[in-house]
Amino acid sequence: MIITSINSPDLANYAKLNPYFERAFEEIKKMLENGIEKGRTEFVGDKLYVNASEYDTKLLENALYEAHKDYIDIQVILEGEEIIGYDTEDKLTAKTEYVPGDDYILYNLNNEFASIRIGKGELAIIFPDEPHAPGISVDNKPSHVKKAVVKVWAK
Repeated sequence: MIITSINSPDLANYAKLNPYFERAFEEIKKMLENGIEKGRTEFVGDKLYVNASEYDTKLLENALYEAHKDYIDIQVILEGEEIIGYDTEDKLTAKTEYVPGDDYILYNLNNEFASIRIGKGELAIIFPDEPHAPGISVDNKPSHVKKAVVKVWAK
């Protein structure tokens, strides 16, 4: 997992990690400036697209980990802030089987996870097989968030 900002000079280095990252960062800048409609918007078909949503963050006890195999998530907060928990698969208990068509597996939250707080313009770049628990309330107080999750083909 990489935590950064859309204004970080390191984005040029991160863009070298995947052939779709440069375009993803360009689209994220546009979203931060102009907003984006809720739902799915494709940039390069199934290889690069975004799911934009609005929701209220959840209490810690309602959080679950998720992980992907085919896609990298670039999660960016457009408005608000949230906590993203993270850990390694070997410390977690699967709640579901892997769902290939939707590219996810869910895990139960454990008591020893690490977390990061992200706000507007900050990015969490989450690679395949990196369990993460997004959408957790800051200070355990639910708040409204607008978020875009850019899905980047990792294969």
